[in-house]
Amino acid sequence: MKPSSMVKSLTIKLMEYNIAMEIKRHSLLLDNLYSKLELIEKKISEPVKLLDDFDVMRLLGISQRTLATYRKQGIVKYLKISGSVRYTKSAIDELINLNQVKRKKSVVCCIEQE
Repeated sequence: MKPSSMVKSLTIKLMEYNIAMEIKRHSLLLDNLYSKLELIEKKISEPVKLLDDFDVMRLLGISQRTLATYRKQGIVKYLKISGSVRYTKSAIDELINLNQVKRKKSVVCCIEQE
């Protein structure tokens, strides 16, 4: 085999490999995009559950005044529909999750006494 034909052959194989890798990369990107679209579709198809002040006060264990303060400070997201204040269940769940305190692992240390 001539060196020039060998170079051509290697060049073609390298190009084929690069094309195969690009196809694989695009396939992974499409799979990721498909998964995200499925999540969006699921969220869209779920009905939105609206809560009133009393529902939220009960869920959070707070007073009506505290809830009003949370609204004013932007701590809790809300909707105003025909003059009535409503909250989405997902917004309240998000508020709860964001404010969960994670326990630190306690370190136990033992000192030997003589």
